[in-house]
This record gives sequence, structure tokens and C-alpha cells, in this order.
Amino acid sequence: MKFDYFGYNYYMFDKAFYKHCDSIYPLYSITDDLLMCMSVDRPYFQIPAHASKDGRTKWFKFKVEGDLYLFEGVYNGNESLKYTLIL
Repeated sequence: MKFDYFGYNYYMFDKAFYKHCDSIYPLYSITDDLLMCMSVDRPYFQIPAHASKDGRTKWFKFKVEGDLYLFEGVYNGNESLKYTLIL
């Protein structure tokens, strides 16, 4: 599995990542780690509250198409695990 690195979809993921994540590491240096965190059954990863710019947990959700993860959006999570699309 991989990201669609050269498509508009990855551009949108990149833009959302920098908008919501307060990281000292550039996205290109952690994409392999993110891919290892995800699977076909679990096409998302979480940014904990302490690593997000607004102090809220973020979920980056993808859909699986063939061998690609396609970015769907960023969600805020709460205690009941209901998500709100924020991008």
C-alpha cells in the first residue's frame, strides 16, 4: 500500500497535515511510519491532542482504492468516538 504521491489527493493530504499537525518533522520524512500504522481494514491514523495545533485529537482518514490510500479528510474525535469532518 502507498499514497498517491504525485496526485492532487496527496497534495490535499499534505496541506491538511501541515494545517493541523504541530510537528518538527516534515511529512515526507514520516510517510513510511504513517503507512506502517495503517492497513486496509484500518485506513486512518491519529494525531494526539498534544501534537495538533489546536490541542484536539485529529484523525486523518483515507479510502482504499487498489493499492493506494486516497485522502478523505480530517476529523475531530471525542469521547464517544463520533467524528466531525473539519476539512
